[in-house]
This record gives sequence, C-alpha cells and structure tokens, in this order.
Amino acid sequence: MPARWRLRAMRDALWKRLKTPGLQQIDHLITTHWHGDHFGGMAELAKQVPIREFIDHGPNIQPGELADNFLKNTYPELYAKSKHTVARVGDKIAMGAGLDIRVIASAGEVIKTPLPGAGKPNPNCANYKPGENNAEDPFP
Repeated sequence: MPARWRLRAMRDALWKRLKTPGLQQIDHLITTHWHGDHFGGMAELAKQVPIREFIDHGPNIQPGELADNFLKNTYPELYAKSKHTVARVGDKIAMGAGLDIRVIASAGEVIKTPLPGAGKPNPNCANYKPGENNAEDPFP
C-alpha cells in the first residue's frame, strides 16, 4: 500500500474518532518531529476540535521549507490560545489518570542514564531492525 494511502487511512480514522460522542477536546497533542507526515493537517485538526496543549521538541533541527514555514507562520497561531510545552530530554509529562510520559529523546538529544528497570530485553522489540540513523531517530 503506498504511503499516501496509509496516511489517508489514518487521517480518515482520526476524523471518524473525532466524531465520537463525548469527545470534546484533545488534552495533549505531541508532535515528535517536524516532518510533514507528523504536522500536516494539524491546522485542520485544530479547527475541528480544541487542543489544550501542544507539545514538541522546539525548533526544527532538520531545516526544510515546508516545516520552517509552518513553524513560522501557522504553528504559533495554533498554540497562541493554548498551552505550549517544549519537551526536553528527561522531562516527565503528566498526561492525567496516573499516566506520565518520560522524554527519552528530544531535538537530537538522548537521555544519558537508563530509566529505572531499563536494560532488560523487551519482547515487544525482539524483531526490531535498525534503519538508517538520523537526528530525529538517534537510536542505532
């Protein structure tokens, strides 16, 4: 299946979910990096449902015209009336209902010491095959 079809399918599933009775807002919208497939459609999403907090890693570390224009011209307007959090390595983000997220990589930086309990094999990652490394995916 071509990538654009998968993106359309994900978009359509998201729009369907937004129509779920009782869904009134998005509490935390996390953008992991500034690639079009991660921020594209964000402005349209914000028109459909209020977003209380925008979380990202700050400035684009992989400059590109599309992302740079979005960050300069569109994104500030989206978070102007919401909370905007720049997540740094080591930060803990409280998501509510007892769920916290620990930031282990942000803006090309990674944590220096393992998290408690780290170092044991994770059976969910047993079939992982590392790809080409880049600044947004700093793990070899």
